[in-house]
Amino acid sequence: QISSLGPVAVKVGQTLSQRPDLVGQDAAKALKRLQTQNEPFDNTLAFAALHESLDFWQGPVAPNLVQEYYSDDVNDANTDVADEDCTNLAQTLWTRHNKKIDPEGPTLFAKMTPDPVACASLGQVYQATLHNGT
Repeated sequence: QISSLGPVAVKVGQTLSQRPDLVGQDAAKALKRLQTQNEPFDNTLAFAALHESLDFWQGPVAPNLVQEYYSDDVNDANTDVADEDCTNLAQTLWTRHNKKIDPEGPTLFAKMTPDPVACASLGQVYQATLHNGT
């Protein structure tokens, strides 16, 4: 699958899906799926990227995610064993941030969906609630 090759390959496929004159009708039709049926990438990578972009944030993303993504057992597993669904970038980011994320620290959001509600070629969307309820 093209989506397993990464976001650049997906973008190229999406672009080619608009050019049946170059790739043919059948290929263009197959590539159109890249515009509507993207697979989400690993949540560990998404949360690591969030921590990377908010370098000042020391706590977990949300309290409901602490057990799954911030416990010592999970952090050890994420840094010691490469998961098939987790890219080397996720491993690198998690290892880099694992040392400075305090699982007991203040959370960024009051609550957040553990899985994306939508995904695209270059990102995915999670639903979150701020501490003020919005």
